[in-house]
Amino acid sequence: MIRLTVQLARLGFLSPASLWHLFRARKKHGDNIAWMLQWAAACYADKSALSDGKEAYGFSRLWKEVQQLAAYLQQNQIVPKGNYAMLACYNNSPHTIWLYAMQTAGIPLILIHPKTPAKDIRHIRSNYPGAVLFTDEPEQLLLDNSHSLALNWERAKETTSNPYISRMQAPLIFPSSGSTGRPKLIPKKPGAFYWLSAFADLVSYTGIHKSNAVFISTPLTHGFGYTSLVFSLILGKKAVITWDNNISAVASLIVTEKTDLLTGVPSSLFQITKELAGKDHPIRLLISGGAPLNETILKEITGSLSRNLFSFYGSTEVSTSFIACYEELTKDLHSLGRPLKGIQYRLENLSGGATELWIKSPLSNISPGEWFATGDLVAQEENGSLSWRGRKDNMIIKNGLNIYPVEIETEILHLPGISDVLVMGVKDSAKGEKLIAMVLMKAGFDFNEDHIREQLKSRLAGIKLPDKIIQVDGFRETNTGKKSGFLTIGGQEED
Repeated sequence: MIRLTVQLARLGFLSPASLWHLFRARKKHGDNIAWMLQWAAACYADKSALSDGKEAYGFSRLWKEVQQLAAYLQQNQIVPKGNYAMLACYNNSPHTIWLYAMQTAGIPLILIHPKTPAKDIRHIRSNYPGAVLFTDEPEQLLLDNSHSLALNWERAKETTSNPYISRMQAPLIFPSSGSTGRPKLIPKKPGAFYWLSAFADLVSYTGIHKSNAVFISTPLTHGFGYTSLVFSLILGKKAVITWDNNISAVASLIVTEKTDLLTGVPSSLFQITKELAGKDHPIRLLISGGAPLNETILKEITGSLSRNLFSFYGSTEVSTSFIACYEELTKDLHSLGRPLKGIQYRLENLSGGATELWIKSPLSNISPGEWFATGDLVAQEENGSLSWRGRKDNMIIKNGLNIYPVEIETEILHLPGISDVLVMGVKDSAKGEKLIAMVLMKAGFDFNEDHIREQLKSRLAGIKLPDKIIQVDGFRETNTGKKSGFLTIGGQEED
């Protein structure tokens, strides 16, 4: 604890005044997130806390608005005691205040993406009967027990009542993998300080505390986006967010708000980079997470924005576990980097020679203190570092040999004219599975299957050569940048 205190003091988080504010906030609010909000309001006062390009809040004003909305929720008992709320949360200032207010009021909360299909909402409700839905989506408002965020926001502003604070940290649940299958519901681990040691290590290693403002492109309903929001609160940095999908508007917001730290999944970082190309931008630090980088994206974003880049590896279940810096990624694009302080890992051999990564983490949101099978396949290099090889459920078995799609995708992306690629296995009665590669061509390049296969012969063993190479118009992605399907020529969607 002494070493941790010294480390936090060196990073500028501890002073006599901030310790006093921390003591008061913790005594009043216990483990409830309200202690963070009150502490930040006391320490950072009117410094910019949150902006979506339309509305801006200082830390004091943010805390005041959160208290008022929390009091309104408690006074009107819109969520009956013991029931869960579901929040369809966009990346904007009002919805962020809703998120904080529900937690401050001690309401058990399930965060969902605003475009979550009705069938998935019903599935979640089957696990949490009586869950009250708060949304501004017209189709979702047609569901039973649904309430308008905008309407209640206006009513809350007209309400005068004493602030209500719960001392208990209510459950916060993230649905995971909802775009590729039935959502898994992952509760965030309760407690206030279990993450401090790993947090101090992360901050010290990446230098994010030196930034002034962070643009969070990942949805706040995803663990990576939510964590970025809370970290900005603790660090006293301005969080810049927007629900606007217009990439030109996003780039303009980043420049206007003087955002020097950019976080997001690789695909969103890539789009923002293309839009900022040739412009005078403030970006000095990049944090990538939620999905693997590929060579095209890495070269583009570090060449145009900054080489001060870190790639986070983790999951909703175990949170951020490894961090790879730019130098490590240039040597091995799929390097996991170094584990955060307190993270333990082991490798489990699977049949056929593949190796699965298991993690034990103090940050784990499930089975604290127990080993978690990540489902990710890795290889241990000669220097002891780990290199990602793909997902266990995506491994292809052809003629009895385990084949990692990412290895083939990496080699295809080295070829001139290839913009993106997805390799999949298709069942085959003779080979077990056949390799199908779907490629997206760069503008000005013609597709030629035989030519691509001929180029790959010097890069891949014969058994790893795709049995079929198909040109596609693009790929369908989840909101965290993972490919979940593709668009065939003509714009037809395929699974």
